Amino acid sequence: MYFAVLNLVMFTLSVTIFFKSGVDIAANATTVAILAVGVLAYIFTFLFFSLDADSFDQFRYSFRPEAFAMLFYWLYTPAIILTVLLLTLLDSTWPCLVPMTCLWLFSLLYRPYRELRENIRAVLNSLIVLAFLSLRVFNSYFNPGSILVDSNVFAIYFVALVLLLLSVGLGLVLTIHYLVMKCWGKKQERDDK
Repeated sequence: MYFAVLNLVMFTLSVTIFFKSGVDIAANATTVAILAVGVLAYIFTFLFFSLDADSFDQFRYSFRPEAFAMLFYWLYTPAIILTVLLLTLLDSTWPCLVPMTCLWLFSLLYRPYRELRENIRAVLNSLIVLAFLSLRVFNSYFNPGSILVDSNVFAIYFVALVLLLLSVGLGLVLTIHYLVMKCWGKKQERDDK
């Protein structure tokens, strides 16, 4: 499931750009067939997840044992797809912020994961995506038609990179803490026996 979600953004973006470019579908039947296989693979993955979520083990049980928290994944996936679609299909730059902002607020206020570190990770990841989307909105309003990077755009890039580094650093610290506690806990259990 992690693999499916990881590739979902790039797959959605590629398919959207492919069909938006106005290619002749009959002339590119092989490409369309390959895309159809990809779409079917995603449909079957999500269908299998909805029918038998226990086989996804770690992914499924990382959420709190509440009905609404277990459905967080069904909010996350459409928000990601909708963000990519709005980003590529519309000329206006700000609508792509709406689904990610809703997802960020939901993660921040509801905290669907069991562990605090997972909730922090989800909030920071959404915040990083919002920072890059905001950069696009900022650049389109204050620097339309230009690809030059001025000092304002650099400031937004800098903030986005700092957030990225903070989230990576926090992820590493929490992962190391988890591994140390897990290994130390096993050693303590052996010593107690």
